[in-house]
Amino acid sequence: MGKYSKVIKKSHKGNYTNRHNEIARCTAQTKGMTCMINKTAAATRTIDAGFGLDRGGVAASLNISDAQTQSVSVICSSPVKKGHSLVAYPIGTRYTYKIEKHITTPIDYKAGTSGWKHAFNPAPAKVSCKVK
Repeated sequence: MGKYSKVIKKSHKGNYTNRHNEIARCTAQTKGMTCMINKTAAATRTIDAGFGLDRGGVAASLNISDAQTQSVSVICSSPVKKGHSLVAYPIGTRYTYKIEKHITTPIDYKAGTSGWKHAFNPAPAKVSCKVK
């Protein structure tokens, strides 16, 4: 019995800020402080797999790397009130897709389709900085 899975119904959104992936933070300890972040950080590349496809298979279908992280340059500064923080988040492309499973015995038929899955591919030189 043969079987295979493929990514279907792909869509993507560029310049997406991943607020679930904080990559740097500066917290003001004194009144009237300016926070500055200037570093290289590792942003997490998330890829939902399963339904017959592993992380590498999904990444190949989306034409992105399957590496766990992307090195990102972070440079931002802002005046911050005491006790508040300047936080940096990665910007990249967010993908939405489904995975379709097929069985080939002796004809090819669709055996099922996953629910919506997501991936985030961080850009190496884009970050969003926000005072919180």
